This record gives sequence, structure tokens and C-alpha cells, in this order.
Amino acid sequence: MKQKLRKSLPIFLASVTLIALTACQVHFIAPYDQKLDTAMTTVQGDTEAFFIKLQGAGQTDAGDYDANKHYYQQTEATLRTLLTRAQATPNSAKVADEIDKLEKNVELIQQMHERDKSLNAANIQGDRDSMEIGFRAFFTLELGLKTSTAGSKTAAAGKAQARK
Repeated sequence: MKQKLRKSLPIFLASVTLIALTACQVHFIAPYDQKLDTAMTTVQGDTEAFFIKLQGAGQTDAGDYDANKHYYQQTEATLRTLLTRAQATPNSAKVADEIDKLEKNVELIQQMHERDKSLNAANIQGDRDSMEIGFRAFFTLELGLKTSTAGSKTAAAGKAQARK
């Protein structure tokens, strides 16, 4: 009897451990964050408006760096705030990385704009395309998190309903 108990005890403990582990949800990436999504949508809209303004301004004073310094200041402040929020969220290194890439891209555009005083049409289009890639990467990640969060909630609701 003791021999059978010794043989079945490890199997029993392994089964209990497996059941306990599958009941817990492990997250390797932060969940979807509505505030980040909404704020980044605003930043993207402001950035699109900025590039449209620069395209229309051409080489006039309205296209000069000094006339557009506010965009860079506001965008950098917003992206730094979003980066801090992402960095403070557990398991959000991928999200923070995408925000950091966008911030660095804005800094590069600002440096070029300040150095050259204005941006020509080719630079504007290249910068716009580069920012679009960054925004798309961020939103692809966030929307993927939103979908997986919704799927987790649906699965959890289904399990809760099945228990009833």
C-alpha cells in the first residue's frame, strides 16, 4: 500500500500543480491601455495636421522652424508622458519601445527642421512616411492587445458561465 502511495504521490502533486498553473493567467505583455490608444490617436492627428500645414506653407515663414516649434514641444511632452505611463506598467517594454521610437523620430525631424530652417516637399513626405510607420507599429501592437484582452475576457466569461 505504501509503495503504491509513493508512486502515485508525485503524479498527484504534478497534476495539482498543472491544474493550479492553468487556472492562473500569465501575462508576458501589458494589457491593452485605452488611455494610451486615445492619446496616441490624438498625437497622430496632430502630426498629420502638422505635415499638411508644412506642405501648404512651402518655403514661406509659416513653414520655418520657429513658426512650428510649438508642435515639437507639445508632441515631445505628450510622447514623454505616454512613455512614462508605459514604462510604469508591468510587462509593457514592447509598448514603451514603440513610443520611444516615435519620440526619437520626432527629435530627428526637429533637428533637421531647426538646422535647415524649413523642410522641402521631399523631406516632408519622407518624414511623414516615417512617422506613419511608427504609428502603425504602435497601433498594431495596441489593437493586438485589445483583441487578446477581449478574447481573455470572453473566455473567462465563458468559464464562469459554464461553472453556473
